[in-house]
Amino acid sequence: MTTDKTPSLNKIYVSFILLAGFAAGGLFLYFAAKPSTDTPTALLIVAFAILAIAGSIYSVYSAAQIRVTRCGISAGRKQIPWHSVTQIATIGYGIHIYAANTKIVLAPWAYQEPEVLIAFIREQWQKQANQ
Repeated sequence: MTTDKTPSLNKIYVSFILLAGFAAGGLFLYFAAKPSTDTPTALLIVAFAILAIAGSIYSVYSAAQIRVTRCGISAGRKQIPWHSVTQIATIGYGIHIYAANTKIVLAPWAYQEPEVLIAFIREQWQKQANQ
């Protein structure tokens, strides 16, 4: 991971998330197309298929939007400079970075060097806290 660019996505993570989403979506569509499935149930199953596929794509897209620099962290339009960070919490596999009215959730295992990314985030926050 470079310090002033996008953390590199873990290709295995991306592949797994997309494969799982499209496989679940395809399976839902397969069951929706069965002749024994009535119309309301088929529509519900198609909705689940769309949600599975869209959810996997959104998960990868949101991970790709994360930028971690020496100045702060950003995710799309959300930006938090390190001096504004009020709390960093680890919840499950995610890191939640809080500022006044903003929260950015980061899944470090979605990137190629998660330990380096975690250490960099903690280091930048500690530097700002000591100033």
